[in-house]
Amino acid sequence: MAAARSERGVALQRLKTKADKAAALALAAKQQVRAVKARLKRARKLAKQLKKAAKQARKKAKVARLSVAARIPKKAPKAPKVPKAHAKPARRAAKPQLSAAAVAQSVIQHLNEQAQTPKP
Repeated sequence: MAAARSERGVALQRLKTKADKAAALALAAKQQVRAVKARLKRARKLAKQLKKAAKQARKKAKVARLSVAARIPKKAPKAPKVPKAHAKPARRAAKPQLSAAAVAQSVIQHLNEQAQTPKP
């Protein structure tokens, strides 16, 4: 019987150490969760601040655009064009279109003239 009691004592001791380890792990996990939650809270707070700063910057930019637009004088609308009463000038006569044969003939004539002129 003494052996059975000692075995029970050993088993209880093992269970106790396992429970202590599990409690320590649970405590460490809780601390990690708290740290992550605090970090998330800071990140949300920073995001909110950045959003507010961006909104203020947009608002300032809008005011600046409006003040610049107010300082620039607006151009007066142009008067509609009045048609001229006098006659339009006559168009230039169109150049006559030369056919390929006519162009070739003029080139040949030009080359012949150059060949006939004496070179100094």
